Amino acid sequence: KIAYDRWPRKSLVDHFLEPDLSADAFRRGDGLISEFAAATFEASVRRTEAEVTVEMRGRGHVYDAEVEIRKFVTISAARPNELQVRYQLQRLPEFAVIHFAPEFNFATMPGGASDRYFYDESGTQLGTLDSCQVLDSIERLGLVDEWQGLDVSLEFSRPAGVWTFPIETISQSESGFELVHQSVAVVPHWQFIATDAGTWSVDIRLVLDTSLARARQLGEIGDRRQTSDDESTEVPADAIENSVGTL
Repeated sequence: KIAYDRWPRKSLVDHFLEPDLSADAFRRGDGLISEFAAATFEASVRRTEAEVTVEMRGRGHVYDAEVEIRKFVTISAARPNELQVRYQLQRLPEFAVIHFAPEFNFATMPGGASDRYFYDESGTQLGTLDSCQVLDSIERLGLVDEWQGLDVSLEFSRPAGVWTFPIETISQSESGFELVHQSVAVVPHWQFIATDAGTWSVDIRLVLDTSLARARQLGEIGDRRQTSDDESTEVPADAIENSVGTL
């Protein structure tokens, strides 16, 4: 159960894995065949009035080849709640079996409650956010926290297998050791055979929907205003009695 992380539990952390690696093995930190998870990337920024794009480039060894990852992260003024992520893999070893998995972690969405859950592209609930999911060939996965009014979704241009599991740390309290939820890990992964061109790409769209939280906030503001209006129009009982006495 207890394992030491070999890489930061953040988002857009890139892994090349052994072919057919299982979700349980990955969760233990096994099966990595590259050091991209801890690699340093060169970054450049392009800005226009409409959008900002960060391009990151990194190189590392996969099998005996020096592979290059280029990833582009774009946010636009028209859709500020979305991140467009494009991965381009280059210089892949010809005809090798490639198992590529970029990792995402969402730290503000704790699990363990029925109103915090995953859902698939058809809207079907899959389990609470602290559950381990092993999904095959999906194009969209959502995470909902109804209590906070958050809905996060990941959409893939290629059908992906997806692993999910909670990231938990050990804490000592008066009652002994206990697990403390840190984040929800979501790991889309693709296994394919590299072409003779040595290139491969995928697009990932990350969308944050806070409309439920905004609606709830507006409702609370409306309730406070209604309460304030009711209090301001209330007439004291003694004032009514005095008015009746003067008639």
